[in-house]
Amino acid sequence: MLSSALEDTLRLFGKERFRPMQRELVECALEGRSCIGILPTGSGKSLCYQIPAVLGNGLTVVVSPLIALMRDQVAGLEKLGVAAARYDSTLAEEDKAALMDRLKSGGVRLLFAAPESLESPWIQQVMELVPPGLFVVDEAHCLSEWGHSFRPDYLGLPVFFRKHGFRSVMALTATATERVCRDLAGLFGVSDECIFRAAPYRANIFRQVETLKDQDKTARLVELLKEAAVLPWCTRGPAKMRKTFPTNWEKPVSPSSPTMRACPRRRGGWFRMSFWLVRRTCWWRRLPSAWGLTSRTCVPWCITIP
Repeated sequence: MLSSALEDTLRLFGKERFRPMQRELVECALEGRSCIGILPTGSGKSLCYQIPAVLGNGLTVVVSPLIALMRDQVAGLEKLGVAAARYDSTLAEEDKAALMDRLKSGGVRLLFAAPESLESPWIQQVMELVPPGLFVVDEAHCLSEWGHSFRPDYLGLPVFFRKHGFRSVMALTATATERVCRDLAGLFGVSDECIFRAAPYRANIFRQVETLKDQDKTARLVELLKEAAVLPWCTRGPAKMRKTFPTNWEKPVSPSSPTMRACPRRRGGWFRMSFWLVRRTCWWRRLPSAWGLTSRTCVPWCITIP
């Protein structure tokens, strides 16, 4: 019965099969066992708690560090017909009141909140009125590595988890050392058999180095960009790159910005680029003034639009 329900819910989310470690995490949560998942970016961590939230009992509370991420998650779930909501500092009082009514009536399966919001009187009232289910901690490594100096409220999550009697916890992160895993397991009482780590290897992501003559570089770059989405590294400045692609440059924008996400799908497989300046190990987005740079090492972020 559980297997059939899992498969049906998986199809609800538009998936045909589980990725590595997803099923193990989902089954742990449905059985009421606390678990830790270390899955690389893009491995589908969100599905690991979305399915238990749909199939399980009680309210699933998801602690997420970014308001923008919460908005995207809620919007995506609502499109699928899954009752989800978020609580953050941007909500108006009337919105909070409406959300409270939905929670009281059982009309919300997942509630997203930032760690700083959990001790608010509003959240405390919710936890007194709504039966708790699964407690999810995204970016869980913050509790061990630098939560005390970056997001101090992360350190209060184990207390919140125990105080309100959640059935189990699911701690998720893309990166965690053995020490971080031990810390998380100790904080939430997770047994060794419920710690799942997926291999970071991705068959569709690889690095390739080619040595080319100067006169062949442009043609080869265009050829690669027409084949697939790639991230080419170059040492040409923006002025020289404008001469190379005089009709295809657009104003630099972040790949995650609404402008880039709303980019219309066009035939022909051409691309947008935005410059990112590399300084030591950090990435700094260049503003339109980057067009005047000629001597810095820049990375154009390329996205193919099929």
